[in-house]
Amino acid sequence: MTITAKHKTDMIITAKHETKLDSVYEYHEMSRYFDLPVEMDPQTVTIRLNSDDHLTIEVIMNPLKNLIQERNVPMEVSTDPQLINNFVTKDVKNR
Repeated sequence: MTITAKHKTDMIITAKHETKLDSVYEYHEMSRYFDLPVEMDPQTVTIRLNSDDHLTIEVIMNPLKNLIQERNVPMEVSTDPQLINNFVTKDVKNR
């Protein structure tokens, strides 16, 4: 079984099984593509295949570090009639 992580956001798992018995030859291959959450830590991925051939993928999720925090943005209020008139005129023309 091979595992390839091409980017931080996806993973490809491929498995190959080959059996040779006397005159019988069997070959099985599978490939699965997974989109991974952006919050995952790629260094913590663990994969298990149990005796029933169930594949389990586990990964530790980290909070988004670059998530924009909610904040108040200061706003300036102008009482200059020229600025107010200019804004209203442009807004009406753009509709």
